[in-house]
Amino acid sequence: MADPPQTEAMAGFGMKTEEGLSHPTIEPFPGLFESVANATTAELAQKAAEHKKISENKQNVWLEFLGKLRLYKETHGDCVVPRGYDVNPRLANWVCEQRKQYKLMKDNKKSNITQDRIDMLDQLGFAWNAQEAAWDRHFRDMKKFKEMNGHCLVPETHKEYPKLYVWIKEQRRHYSLWKQRKPSHMTEKRFQMLQEIRFCWDHREAIWSTRLEQLRHYKEKHGDCLVPAEFPENPKLGRWVKQQRK
Repeated sequence: MADPPQTEAMAGFGMKTEEGLSHPTIEPFPGLFESVANATTAELAQKAAEHKKISENKQNVWLEFLGKLRLYKETHGDCVVPRGYDVNPRLANWVCEQRKQYKLMKDNKKSNITQDRIDMLDQLGFAWNAQEAAWDRHFRDMKKFKEMNGHCLVPETHKEYPKLYVWIKEQRRHYSLWKQRKPSHMTEKRFQMLQEIRFCWDHREAIWSTRLEQLRHYKEKHGDCLVPAEFPENPKLGRWVKQQRK
């Protein structure tokens, strides 16, 4: 047991002794744990404030890109920003990221997309499936071309719809695969949509009809159908006309 002077000295440091114990037990200094708790709370509050500020900044950036996407839609009629969009590559990357985060959420994986963000994108008509959206865009272009020209025979080089010719070839290819019950992007719905605008499925028939249309334009310009075999403006038309005479 500690001597009285020792006991008094230890008491000054918040320590006490108990009978039957050979060593003193220590009590915390008055208010020590409380001050530590207060300091921790302050630190946590500061961290929370910093986190809130970062979250607000991220949300502001997100809303800024949403505004840019809205402007894109006003110009192009949809939210299908292509990869490598030269005008604003960051917007194209942001759009891809939204689809990525949405898929992660659907797969029950960690994602930074929220229901509020999904709702805002849905209201804008956001395309969560890029391939489906791209198909719909080309189909709309196909319909516009048909309305303007009365047919679906898009030339290989078209200033207004430069990618439409390749898309048309792809539809014919996938239609052929679909009929053979092979893996294909063609569906019954897409087939019916193309049928309604009298899409030409046969490649050879399409080529023949295209050349006939080109011959019609030639006659309007030159007054006859005497296309030279080596017609520099359209060599394929010259060879086709020659072949029809055989």
